[in-house]
Amino acid sequence: MVHHHFPWSGTVSEAQTPASDSSKDEQATLLGKRIIVFCLLLVTVFLTKPSSSPNYVPQPSTPRDNARLVKELKLRNDPPPTAMAREIVSAHNKYRLEVGVPPLAWSNTLASHAMAWAKQLASENAFKHDDNNLSEGENIWMGTGGYYSYTQMTDSFGSEKHYYVPGTFPNISKTGSWGDVGHYTQMICPETTHVGCAGASGSDGKYRLVCRYYPPGNITGYGLK
Repeated sequence: MVHHHFPWSGTVSEAQTPASDSSKDEQATLLGKRIIVFCLLLVTVFLTKPSSSPNYVPQPSTPRDNARLVKELKLRNDPPPTAMAREIVSAHNKYRLEVGVPPLAWSNTLASHAMAWAKQLASENAFKHDDNNLSEGENIWMGTGGYYSYTQMTDSFGSEKHYYVPGTFPNISKTGSWGDVGHYTQMICPETTHVGCAGASGSDGKYRLVCRYYPPGNITGYGLK
């Protein structure tokens, strides 16, 4: 909560001379103005409060698509080139370690694909999945620019584990809907080996983070721990 402190001018003493009617009217007017200013500031604080949007859920691929696409991308294990990349890989692998699956490696190729889509979203002030992406898993995040770390962005995906139950996709959610855990299950998918992420800001003040995964997760019939 943000508190605003307003200095009230003047001093008060027990021996003050009683104020005239005119003085009382002026004080009432001044008090009214101060109340209006205070209310406007509260509204401003509320409107500028950092916010993050819910993440859209990727549609599941099929086992056939995945078997075909594994042969299409030959990815290297690239050293994470920036502090951002290192933070994102670390944040992802924390969740993978919890369920005992191998860590993800960074891919500059996936990061470049993610950047292209992040820039597209930012240019349109949009928030949606890339319908033309048929070979990679995708998680996207959007929130007020400058307020969230990459760990916090990744943790928004990981927070879905509260609804997760081990099983065979798509029967992996306590709610009965795999969409409630789809970002988390993409992060911990045992078949996924690489991740690459990038972000861009729009003129609306929102930052979009796009993460691409390969091979894609959330495949019908895949077993999850």
